[in-house]
Amino acid sequence: MRFFTLLTICFLLFNTAIQAQRKSFIPGYVVNERGDTLRGTIQSSRVISENGIRFRPAGSTEVTEYLPTQIRAFGLDDRRRFLVRKLVLPRKAYAQLPVRDTAATSVYLQQLTTGAANLYRLDFEGSTRFLIAMPTSGLVNLEAVNFRIVLQTLFSSCPAAVAQIPRTRLEENSLTQLVLSYSSCTPQPTTKDLRRESTPEEEYHTHFALQGGYVSSHLYYPKSRTLQASAMDQSGGWIAGMSLYLRNQGPLAFGIEAQYTERNGTGKEKYTVSSFYANSGEQFLLQRHIDVKTLLFPLVVHYTLGKTSLQPYVSAGPVVGFSFGNKIWYEDTYFLTPPPTFPAILPTELIKQVDLLGLDDKISFVAGGQVSAGIRPHVGKQAFILEACYGFGREISSISPGPLYFKNSMVRLGLEF
Repeated sequence: MRFFTLLTICFLLFNTAIQAQRKSFIPGYVVNERGDTLRGTIQSSRVISENGIRFRPAGSTEVTEYLPTQIRAFGLDDRRRFLVRKLVLPRKAYAQLPVRDTAATSVYLQQLTTGAANLYRLDFEGSTRFLIAMPTSGLVNLEAVNFRIVLQTLFSSCPAAVAQIPRTRLEENSLTQLVLSYSSCTPQPTTKDLRRESTPEEEYHTHFALQGGYVSSHLYYPKSRTLQASAMDQSGGWIAGMSLYLRNQGPLAFGIEAQYTERNGTGKEKYTVSSFYANSGEQFLLQRHIDVKTLLFPLVVHYTLGKTSLQPYVSAGPVVGFSFGNKIWYEDTYFLTPPPTFPAILPTELIKQVDLLGLDDKISFVAGGQVSAGIRPHVGKQAFILEACYGFGREISSISPGPLYFKNSMVRLGLEF
């Protein structure tokens, strides 16, 4: 249940950041039906095609929604350009086969390149299509079954482009590189890449971090009478790890961590011998001890809260890993029975130590989860990390005494490069 709760938290963090990006207005322009260019800001959905855009003119608070049938084109200041075209497209139907309408549909085509060859992208009803236009061909739809044959015909006058076609895939980056290579044979008109230019805020970079700290663990075996949760106390130890994060200047980041720690659990129980035994009333302090080493790999989603200098954040994610080097012993009681020749003497209850052998060479898979909160203040290019974390997990094991469970609280310090 906790595992699915963590997955839900990760999804909510990710969805919040994505929705925040989608709701923003981006500077751009609209070309209306009369051919007038209107400047302002534009809000669009992730898949534009038939969906309308929302346009707010410069200096105004009024927002107007434009469908493809109402304007000629629109563009965004990040270099993206969308043209309106009427196309006959296959539509999804309730039957298994798509239905091709006889009437043309007005859609937004994203222009990926301009020059001697114009490449377009269309996201329509869950699929992505690519079209290409040249002065000698008009608008040609590239189909998966024969797109390389079509491209060889269109670019036959350019050996550099023809040589690249066998390696070209029906995807945006590959087709764009092919069209740009065609410009070496036709320098005029100048070929330009109209895809969105990544900004420093959007570009993800890898960051490496070293971390260490103190961990308080609660180890127990639910299926063991003497090692269950109520019989074991929390105990502390040290934890060391390293992390690799993907970050940009936005609030969302992704990371994978490697955590190594040697955990131990101890427990003591005061036991009083019952009246049945010869040593009735004697008290024993029964001890229990668990040692285990864990190597865990949390997969976390970080979300930065605000833009203060302390860079507070929260994170959550599932944890997988391994446990090994288990050593378990506990004290139990037994009674010493007198010889049959002295039947009047009551048995005596004593302490014995039980060692669970054969576990130190066992490696078990571990699954669990982790949530944390912390701060990341920057000093130059480095960031210091102070983090409080709660984690839990269990072994996936059927070997006696059953799977080991653990809960832990951590305080960690780190340095991110």
